[in-house]
Parts: sequence; C-alpha cells; structure tokens
Amino acid sequence: MTSNGRCYDLLKSVMADAVEEELIDRNPCRLRGAGKPAPRRKGEVLSVQEALQ
Repeated sequence: MTSNGRCYDLLKSVMADAVEEELIDRNPCRLRGAGKPAPRRKGEVLSVQEALQ
C-alpha cells in the first residue's frame, strides 16, 4: 500500500470517530476503492491441460 493510501485510511478512520462522537454529521471520506492498491497485474486463468503440465 502506498503512503497516500495509508494516509487516506487514517483520515477515514479519524472522520469515522468524529461521526461516532457526533462532531460531524457524516464522514466525507467516501471514495470507493481509495486507500486500496490497484493490482499490479491481472490474474491468468489456466486451462485444465495447462494446469496438469
């Protein structure tokens, strides 16, 4: 995970605590997939023949 991803996760956690403590109405950190690294490569599906070799 990148440092940006870790920072976003921390900010999201802090904002979630602020919502729980009723300091803010809702968490502004709502980006889907933010803080999650993109896969480096796409997986490859093997055929039965290839798997048995």
